[in-house]
Amino acid sequence: MDSLLARLLEECRLMFEHTGDPLDLKDAYRLCRDEDVPLRPWMWAAFDVFFDRLDDEECAASGRDGPFARHGRACRDYCLAELVRVRVDVDGNNETNAIMLVADREGVARSTVRRAWKKFQAVVRQLPPAYPPNMP
Repeated sequence: MDSLLARLLEECRLMFEHTGDPLDLKDAYRLCRDEDVPLRPWMWAAFDVFFDRLDDEECAASGRDGPFARHGRACRDYCLAELVRVRVDVDGNNETNAIMLVADREGVARSTVRRAWKKFQAVVRQLPPAYPPNMP
């Protein structure tokens, strides 16, 4: 298995463990199927839990608080946190300046970036940077 695939699967695992979002499990499953690699044990365990809950009302929820909306926000927040991490760890900015730079560059509120950084800081620090140093 190549290092990019290994990194993506690890990213999915960490996101799933951190958020419990079934769409992170789906992303890992699709990667394994597309690349013809075996499913990881954590995926099988999660499938067992989720398949038991398919009829649960929570899974049928839609709208702003449904699983797809939550997943979209979690993915956005993870990416924002990764961008802050690069600004801090690679480019040498302090946390406050990094948050400001990312918010301005991405066109989102600084409070959104700060919240994303606090939520996913521990996750993004467990992986090598996904972005190159000295981003524009």
